[in-house]
Amino acid sequence: MTVVHTPRRVVICASLSHPDLIDAAVAELSAPGVEVHIPEIGRFPQAETARAAWFALIEIADEVVAIPQPGGVVGDAVAEDVQHAAEFGVPVRWWSTLPM
Repeated sequence: MTVVHTPRRVVICASLSHPDLIDAAVAELSAPGVEVHIPEIGRFPQAETARAAWFALIEIADEVVAIPQPGGVVGDAVAEDVQHAAEFGVPVRWWSTLPM
């Protein structure tokens, strides 16, 4: 019998205006056997297509990691992503830049 290992899929939801936070989360979450997906600008020419594709990725994720903006502000898009994940039963974890 052949055992097939599927990678764990993690989707990072964050404001594109803070790429430094996204990069830090990717560095922390990247590991063998983990696919880390981040929001991308310009991947799809139409906003509706991009949003639909992003929601589809959230739906098949093993986990969503939501990153608030500095000061703890959660923007509308990240809030929508978190709500969408919850509707599909995808666990959401809040990533913090605060030292432990």
